[in-house]
Amino acid sequence: MNSNRQLQFWRKRYAEVTPLLKTRRVQAYTMIVLSLFTVSFFGMLAVRPTLETITTLQKQIEDRTLVNQKLEQKINALITAQAEYQKIASDIPAIYNMLPQQPNVTSLIIKLEEVAITQNVSLTNLDFSPVTVFGTSDVAQVPVASTAAEPAKDILAAESTIVLPLSFSVTFTGGYQELVNVITQLTRMNRIVTIESADIQSADAAQSSTLIVGATTNAYYFPLE
Repeated sequence: MNSNRQLQFWRKRYAEVTPLLKTRRVQAYTMIVLSLFTVSFFGMLAVRPTLETITTLQKQIEDRTLVNQKLEQKINALITAQAEYQKIASDIPAIYNMLPQQPNVTSLIIKLEEVAITQNVSLTNLDFSPVTVFGTSDVAQVPVASTAAEPAKDILAAESTIVLPLSFSVTFTGGYQELVNVITQLTRMNRIVTIESADIQSADAAQSSTLIVGATTNAYYFPLE
């Protein structure tokens, strides 16, 4: 019974609506609504990929902008570093003379001989500890710290600075004042040298004016490899 009643109800409603659908005005509105719905439906299908593409492009632009900013920062840092390097470029040879990359024993001997000649004393003994002139060395690297008692080491006090010591003992013979000048000159050479100990004594009882000074010293070098 219920089914028959529902069927009759919908037949009645259809009979009422059918004349309305046949009017030109309703047909026009119906076509407009259907057209708008169709355009909206297919428009969403077309716009969605476009929106995704725009979002992707915006993300790529943001990423590339960030990369460009970082590159500009690095370029500016390199320019600054280059400018700082140019300021000290003329001092680099002097720095390598004071702290060479190799022991440079020969040049050190020449410097010691020059000190002896300048101060009018004799270089009577020179003894170096074992040192690797060529190849690699098994000697452990020594961290050098700066102290007030050793101002010559101040240049080595940079953080994480590691240098290798070249230990040697040297003996000079001459007058007292000349030997004092020698000890002073050793710490003022264009090669970093620190004096660990020094001993002065008479060379000959018959010639009390002639003295011998023996010094235990360290020169340093800074291998970069």
